[in-house]
Amino acid sequence: PPSIAVIVYTYIVIGIANRLAEQNKRLKILKTGVNATAKILKITDSGMTVNDNPKANLVLEVIKMNGSIYECQTQHIIPRFEVPQYTKGAILLIKINKTNQQDIVIEGIQKT
Repeated sequence: PPSIAVIVYTYIVIGIANRLAEQNKRLKILKTGVNATAKILKITDSGMTVNDNPKANLVLEVIKMNGSIYECQTQHIIPRFEVPQYTKGAILLIKINKTNQQDIVIEGIQKT
């Protein structure tokens, strides 16, 4: 039977592989995605942090450049110093995956 060390190692490798795959997907959307904006309709704490930055659950109203509007949900890691800017009604700059409009990447807060 596999030892505890082998099982732990396997979980670590799978976790790293999943993070790399997610990061590659994010980078691809940033490079090839469609520019749009999104209004925060709802924001809640996921209870998770990454490097002391909170991971939030967001419900967004996405506004495409052609004027069409739809709703989507995503999670986003918010740098601690930007947390006060992420409030209901705030406008975000996003990129939309060309093949799945529910798959978005947040680039940041739209400056007024």
